[in-house]
Amino acid sequence: MEKYNNFDLKSKQHFGDCVYWAMMALIPFIIACVSVAKSSFLLLGVYLVAFVTLQILIFRFLCTHCPHYCEDSKRLPCLSLWNFKKIFKPRPGPWSLTDKMMLLVLMSIICAFPIYWIFQDKLLLIIYILSVINFVVTLKKYECSRCIYFHCPNNSVPEENRKRFLNKENIEPR
Repeated sequence: MEKYNNFDLKSKQHFGDCVYWAMMALIPFIIACVSVAKSSFLLLGVYLVAFVTLQILIFRFLCTHCPHYCEDSKRLPCLSLWNFKKIFKPRPGPWSLTDKMMLLVLMSIICAFPIYWIFQDKLLLIIYILSVINFVVTLKKYECSRCIYFHCPNNSVPEENRKRFLNKENIEPR
């Protein structure tokens, strides 16, 4: 069982979090890979290379702002990249407009690239759309509502809980 502070904010990630979110993300990812592979293994290779490249860019533009990334350690205790080596300089504070735009573009490419092939199978399309919606809604409900990175545009921690957490921890907003 995970332990949270008095305000239900998640100030520490656990390996089980990473496993859970990896399983949630694998559903649309596997559907995308299977759909593209039905057409061409070469295109699947292109998609996988693009996916990894885009994930590294997302890591740069999104993760480097996270308080967990900014902790004084060489490895990342993260819900999506557990024990991953920190390869970029930490950038605490709010996202810049460039960060926000890059995240939007990169996530759109990752989700949109396989759409043509997923449309070939209506059942896979429905499962893909539902799994992406389920992933986003679950992330928003169970992570964004308890996240200690208060500058994130997706953070939905009530202001009162933010203040109580910051006063209790005697820290500046992250």
